[in-house]
Amino acid sequence: MEKKTAILILLLLCFFIPFVSSESITYYKVPPTVYLDQTITATGLFVPDNNVYANKLCSFYFLDSNNYLVTQVTDYYTNATGRFAMPPFKITEPLFKRDNNYLVLSVCGTAQASSLFTVTQRESIARPLSQEFEFITNPSNTDTLFIWGTFIFIALVILFIGSFVWSKFKK
Repeated sequence: MEKKTAILILLLLCFFIPFVSSESITYYKVPPTVYLDQTITATGLFVPDNNVYANKLCSFYFLDSNNYLVTQVTDYYTNATGRFAMPPFKITEPLFKRDNNYLVLSVCGTAQASSLFTVTQRESIARPLSQEFEFITNPSNTDTLFIWGTFIFIALVILFIGSFVWSKFKK
C-alpha cells in the first residue's frame, strides 16, 4: 500500500511540476515621484524559467490607491537579454490627481512587479511666499505673529525717535 501511495505522489508531482512557474522580474525601477505633465517609465529584467529571455510580452498598468485600474499602457516585448521598459507615459490631470499615490504594475508572462509613485506639482517661484502667508495666517501661529509684530513696532519707534533726536542734534 505504501508503494502505491509513493508512486501516486510521484506521478502527481510530475504532473504538476510543469505548471509551477518560477518566472520573476528583478531590478524593477520606477521613480518615486513624478511631476504633473512629465513622463514616467518602468524598467526591469525578466527572468524566465525556461531560459528564453527574448520576446516575452509585458503589459503595464496604472492602479490607484484602491487597486482600481486607472489606465493601461501599450504592451511591449522583452529584448534578447530579458530587459523591458514601459514606453514613456505622460502623467496628466484629471486622470492622475496631484498628491495621490499610484501603483505601476508590470506583468511579463506569469511574473509581475509593482512600485508606488506619487504625483506632485512642480514648485513655482511663488511657492515659498505662499507658504509664509499660510504660516502667518494659521490661527496657531498668531502668537508668533504678535511677538514679531511687537519687535518690529519697537524697532520702528526707536528709529523714529532716533531720527527725531538726530535732526534736533544736527541743528
